[in-house]
Amino acid sequence: MGFFNFGKNKDIKETNHTSWESCHKAQPNMYEKDGKRYMFFTLKEGVDTVLCLQPAEVYSVDKPEEVEYRLLLLSTTEDTLIGNLPFYKSVRFLKDYVVEDKFPLVLLRGLTLEDMKIFVQNMEVALQEEQTIREICEQTDELLQAETIAPETVEAVFHSRHVKTYTFEQVYFPSGTLMAADPICELQSMYVPVIKETIPSGYYPITIGILDSELVGIRMTGMRLKVTEEEALSYQAATMYKAKDKKEFRAAFPVDAGMSTFCDKEAAESYWKVLYAWYKEHPNGNWYNDYLADLFKESAEAYPDLQREGGDFIRFKIPESNNEIVMVATGFGDGIYQVFWGVDKNGKRCELVTLFVDPRKA
Repeated sequence: MGFFNFGKNKDIKETNHTSWESCHKAQPNMYEKDGKRYMFFTLKEGVDTVLCLQPAEVYSVDKPEEVEYRLLLLSTTEDTLIGNLPFYKSVRFLKDYVVEDKFPLVLLRGLTLEDMKIFVQNMEVALQEEQTIREICEQTDELLQAETIAPETVEAVFHSRHVKTYTFEQVYFPSGTLMAADPICELQSMYVPVIKETIPSGYYPITIGILDSELVGIRMTGMRLKVTEEEALSYQAATMYKAKDKKEFRAAFPVDAGMSTFCDKEAAESYWKVLYAWYKEHPNGNWYNDYLADLFKESAEAYPDLQREGGDFIRFKIPESNNEIVMVATGFGDGIYQVFWGVDKNGKRCELVTLFVDPRKA
């Protein structure tokens, strides 16, 4: 099996050469600049070339981890360098010019001047997208570590460009004692922390933000439990404690299975009973794979424009009870997610939020 998973590319014309031996072999060249070492390979306009796709593994150099690998595109028509590109990031764009693959070597047909210019344009777009994704991740990391959040940040998480919302109406909170946790890994323990501040027993909407971006695809951006209709003018960290020792701490919950929930403590207790009974009947089973996965797939089929193929959210009706748990995927997956109370103009708590992704650069 070759690097591109084919022997010969049927979508392009055969090279005029009848054998690899008669083609140009792109040889490694080394130079040093400003204390940095570079190994580069050159593709010349119109020249069929044999190129090694894994130079770091094939060519022996001292301290290869300190070498930067580059791919040069040289035009003979314009007698100029068309592109000086990062080698390994260029590889996926080379597949359109591969005649035959004998990994780690490939035989490339000669690129025309137009091919080279398109190649460089595609690379520039890809590198810009990569930089933007990196900035989104860095901005999200800052968001997750922030000790305070501003109202405009919360507004952006739920109402930015490319962000839609979906609301689970009338979610039941029978006791008003709240829990924020990973429902797949953490909520299974009766020792999971609870939120100190409570709400009146009743039914409340839970809204999720949903980013749909060409760069990162569909990602859940945040989750908001609306307690009153008042607008939040500021946010303060919620407080959690463990039932075992009552020791209080800043509200944040670990996620190990890429899922989150705001739920009532009574719902969690009903959930524990269901899990205990299920694992007793299926001692070697997997709760998510064998039970929940089908529910997430059904949700994805019902709302295909709002979630990924495997499903990103469900409203789980707990068997043999009146309780329910909303389960929502956490943006880029596992991590530590903080919980904040939104406070209105009268100093009253009006909403509970947790933020997954900062979508402003997406």
